[in-house]
Amino acid sequence: PEAPTYQWVEIDPNQGGAGTQVTLGDFGSYQDKTRAMNLPFGFQFYGEPFTRVSICSNGWIAMGDTYLTDYRNWTIPGAGAPPYLIAAWWDDLAEVSSPAAHVYQRYDAANHRFIVQWSRMKNTVTNTTNTFQVILLDPAFYSSPSGDGIILMQYQTVNNDDYEDGYATVGIQNADHTDGLLYTYY
Repeated sequence: PEAPTYQWVEIDPNQGGAGTQVTLGDFGSYQDKTRAMNLPFGFQFYGEPFTRVSICSNGWIAMGDTYLTDYRNWTIPGAGAPPYLIAAWWDDLAEVSSPAAHVYQRYDAANHRFIVQWSRMKNTVTNTTNTFQVILLDPAFYSSPSGDGIILMQYQTVNNDDYEDGYATVGIQNADHTDGLLYTYY
């Protein structure tokens, strides 16, 4: 009864959404980028409060600021990931100019949520596309027993076919890489 209901929230303006592109500039191998930005509300993750989030072209966000751009995904928990990782679809992904494929963000104030969407991102090994999103729910309106913020990961199109780099990793991980929840790896 406490499970979320799948309801895709389109924010890609090219698909009729109202999101804003996160300017990254990752258009191929070894161009991986991460950009940090302010959150529209405070968010607790693994017991720590955050007001910023880092968004990576490679299908993950990390709470707080990080310079890491890890394209090579690993298992969770593991040292090969940024601290405070939320890996929606961690793999070597890239943007495409035409048709437009980018990362978007949107603060949906009416529904008290912050959305990051990787829209039609290309896998650099297989050229297949993936569209998925992370939704952070505002803890002031959506509480949890632990006090940590609620995270939704939603998938519209995924192709787990990257045989060279361990397929994709999905899960979350704490700051010191000692605890996490792994949904899938390799």
